[in-house]
Amino acid sequence: MFDFKKGVILFHLYLLFVTSECQRIYCNEFLSPKKLITRGSRVDVIQLPLRGDKYSRNQLCEWVIECKEAETIVLEVKMCSIQDRDIHGQCNKDYVNIFDVRNGETVFMDRFPSV
Repeated sequence: MFDFKKGVILFHLYLLFVTSECQRIYCNEFLSPKKLITRGSRVDVIQLPLRGDKYSRNQLCEWVIECKEAETIVLEVKMCSIQDRDIHGQCNKDYVNIFDVRNGETVFMDRFPSV
């Protein structure tokens, strides 16, 4: 669970596969909105792609979660099915980066699987 005081959180999900084609596709297939704005205790869910549990190769997906300055964003991952580390301990497949954006400055907060 991640707690962030005020501002904006950039939830950055990068789905990476080893392929010969080297291009990124910005996701437009996910059921959840790209921008989540909190209102009190409202809960939003980032859901699986429209094609069931499949997503395109080399896909970069971003969600922005915003709240008022006096509010706190709590990001809790209940379930996540992404590929883990390789034999060298490197996260070479799917991963999720979490950034905190304050006053126009983006700060890396965490990644899972962790780096």
